[in-house]
Amino acid sequence: MKFKTSLMLLGAAGVLAACGDSPPASVPAPLPPSNAVPASATASPMAYVDYAKSLAKSETQQPLDLTTVVTPPTTESGAPQPL
Repeated sequence: MKFKTSLMLLGAAGVLAACGDSPPASVPAPLPPSNAVPASATASPMAYVDYAKSLAKSETQQPLDLTTVVTPPTTESGAPQPL
């Protein structure tokens, strides 16, 4: 009788031990938003305006890194675009 009880307790302990928490698969952390102006934004004046319009209006966000933008694209024939 004691053998069966001991065997049942060991079996129950084994089943409970197998129910441990398994960590989820390693998911890479999302990259922080880049504050650099993409090259596609300087392809044309319209692309530059579209990029400027898509920026979130925030006073707490990091400023844009303009080291890649030597001069914004301009046009002599196009009308000024409102932001």
